[in-house]
Amino acid sequence: MRVCCTHVFMQQESAVEQDERKAIRVWMRTVMANHNWTANGWATRAGTSTSNITRFLNSDSKFIPSARTLAKLSAVAGSSP
Repeated sequence: MRVCCTHVFMQQESAVEQDERKAIRVWMRTVMANHNWTANGWATRAGTSTSNITRFLNSDSKFIPSARTLAKLSAVAGSSP
């Protein structure tokens, strides 16, 4: 049985993306718990929309906040994913 190299690469890429999403979710939940922030409070402090946080935390989609959004959230949180 031959396995296509592209197919194997795509599976590996998908696993990496899943790990990244999980790490960002854990970081976001930890920040919110440690600072006693709601998604709205954190988003307001960071100058972004609440949905950038809630859509990611409450969804199983492949959505990941942009690097710009993560940078804003990191700046006010004092940490990064």
